[in-house]
Amino acid sequence: MAIKWLLRLFYRRKIACVNPIRNSDEPLFIGTAESEAALRLSAFAKPDLLPNSLRGEPLSFSMLPFLHLQKTNTKDNLWIYILLLLRKKEVYGWELPQMIEKEYGFKPGKITPYRVLYRLEADGFVESKADQRRRVYKITKKGAEEIGKAKNFYQDLFNKFDAVK
Repeated sequence: MAIKWLLRLFYRRKIACVNPIRNSDEPLFIGTAESEAALRLSAFAKPDLLPNSLRGEPLSFSMLPFLHLQKTNTKDNLWIYILLLLRKKEVYGWELPQMIEKEYGFKPGKITPYRVLYRLEADGFVESKADQRRRVYKITKKGAEEIGKAKNFYQDLFNKFDAVK
């Protein structure tokens, strides 16, 4: 009960907090310093839950640039990965989270892939058809064009990286 309350507090305040469920060394949220006391309270209650990077170190409340880049290019842009998978073959919605984890090395939330898939369908990037009692999704021409735009964007970005000496 106390852990759920603390997690809700952390979520609302967006501060650094570890994930006790996954027992991970990665912080869940990193944000404003106004809730430093709440973080210290959780560390006091369960000091072994603090990530190694925060043990014995001053608390940092800003997201590291690479972690932010990684998050925005994976979970925050899930549509790219869904369209790439649908370009390979038709897929049931329930298969997407496992396929994303296997193919791209990160695990999306349980509901997020469905929300993204439904939005892609509403915007005409994918279409679905009933197959027995399940829906099978496939990419449309518009979706393939969107993947091409994303690919060009990343290629331009990488070319700019290569230009920097």
